[in-house]
Amino acid sequence: MIAVEGPNGAGKSSVAAHIATRIGGAVVRYPDSFMRIRQTALIDEQAPLPRLLYYLGGIAQLHGVVAQQRGPFVCDRYYASPLAMLLAEGAVGEGELAAIAGPVLDRITMPAVTVLLTADHAELVARIAGRGGARPGVSYRQTLLSPEFVAAWTSALRSLAAGRGPVIEIDTTVRDVAEVCAIVDNALPALGVDW
Repeated sequence: MIAVEGPNGAGKSSVAAHIATRIGGAVVRYPDSFMRIRQTALIDEQAPLPRLLYYLGGIAQLHGVVAQQRGPFVCDRYYASPLAMLLAEGAVGEGELAAIAGPVLDRITMPAVTVLLTADHAELVARIAGRGGARPGVSYRQTLLSPEFVAAWTSALRSLAAGRGPVIEIDTTVRDVAEVCAIVDNALPALGVDW
């Protein structure tokens, strides 16, 4: 499994689709039910602990999808994204997150490598606007409004991903999808990913 992580607008879905095509595998994502409940129940508006527990439930649900995969595949966001968002907001501290989430993370399948896509705030805002604006949810609002949030989210993503395996970090600010995919194509074999 290859996980693709990054803030909103960094190019995750495009790069995940490219990698899946190259390795002849599927792209898996959080199930629609997780996303639908997150939006309709306004999970992102809840207190930190209920949000963390909901996200851990979603991570466990996605792990169930991951565990059913046969052959190579790509995960378009995995455990790092929702947990890093809570850290970036200051909703939970690193120690609290480790104590609560650690036992779950110790039991799920970890990616062979994580591709972390980053971009500067202005570029993320432009990309989100170019595809019709923000979707509901705190992460899109925060991405549009706060360069500090984007920097904190990116830092937390980097830390969480690096703590569980190898990471390829690519700044997509001035690169188009083809350039980013070429970097991925060259970097993955060095980490033992066979095309």
